Amino acid sequence: SLSVHDATGKTAFTLFPNPAQTKLYLKSDYDKPVKVELMDMSGKMIHILFTEQQAGIWYMNVSELPDGLYTALVHTENGSSWIQRFRKSAVQVR
Repeated sequence: SLSVHDATGKTAFTLFPNPAQTKLYLKSDYDKPVKVELMDMSGKMIHILFTEQQAGIWYMNVSELPDGLYTALVHTENGSSWIQRFRKSAVQVR
């Protein structure tokens, strides 16, 4: 998993698993909803909905994405933003 921390050291969000096969999860220590923009490596915006599974954890179905590297730009309601990359792979990487 990949985590990004805010200035206080609190985990802002974590993307897992990385690489992802079918679902990508986003866990946030912030209790407010987040907006997530997903882009492929060419910068093309991919419109996939993050769905809240339970408080503080969202997921999206990435099974239809081509294998490769992607960038998630995460926005919080307080105006903070973080960038995190992840790999989509149809095959489990060990």
